Amino acid sequence: MAATYLTFEVWLTVTFLYFTLTYSCSLLAGQLEKHLRRAH
Repeated sequence: MAATYLTFEVWLTVTFLYFTLTYSCSLLAGQLEKHLRRAH
């Protein structure tokens, strides 16, 4: 950030990547939970 002075853009990108990762993990956990519930 010190080299480019694009602080806002860097944080926006980090936020987007974090949201994408956590949301996809949440969806996968939900699918796994449904599958395990049906298995029993």
